[in-house]
Amino acid sequence: MATTTTAARTVASGGAHARDLDKRARILDGAVKVFAKRGFFHARVSDVAKASGVADGTIYLYFKSKDEILISIFEDRMEWILAELKKRMAKLPTARGKLEEFVDFHIMLATSYPDVCDVITIELRQSNKFMKEYANTRFLEYQNLIGDVLREGKDDGTFRSDIDPAVVKRAIFGALHELVSQWVLMKLPANRLLRAASQLKSFVLAGVVGGEK
Repeated sequence: MATTTTAARTVASGGAHARDLDKRARILDGAVKVFAKRGFFHARVSDVAKASGVADGTIYLYFKSKDEILISIFEDRMEWILAELKKRMAKLPTARGKLEEFVDFHIMLATSYPDVCDVITIELRQSNKFMKEYANTRFLEYQNLIGDVLREGKDDGTFRSDIDPAVVKRAIFGALHELVSQWVLMKLPANRLLRAASQLKSFVLAGVVGGEK
């Protein structure tokens, strides 16, 4: 995820359109670094322009506002995240393996792409436009991947028949989000997050696989 998904499409696009996509991708990459370092609230559009290697006015050829840049980062990164996670999970034959992969993948995103993690986990909350106006379908789709796996395991007998996938998926996502948010805010070493995630994964599996009451 070093470059955006829009950048990945520039090879096939060609010409001026390709250059536009590439410049837009550079702006988003620069914005990720700036928002993670300075915080969305304190960052200026001029800071994003400098980090992206473009003139200040160029930003407004692609984005109407700083909020729109932030939302575009979220859309772009979540597009890659969803596609990559679906691809990885499709290769696994069991619901248990898929559930473990979800947890591992979520933690990998945090440790491998800390700036993106910071922006998606923390900085999005600073945008009134995102919090009030944005239809958060990407997060719902991400959570639904857990729900699909839980239903699969419930149907084939791998997981408990009494679990409610709609409830458990939110509990799992909420626990992961809390772990990563604390790690980002407190700037803890990666091994602390990995240890915590390992415990969480064991706890989740014990809960969905363990004997019914």
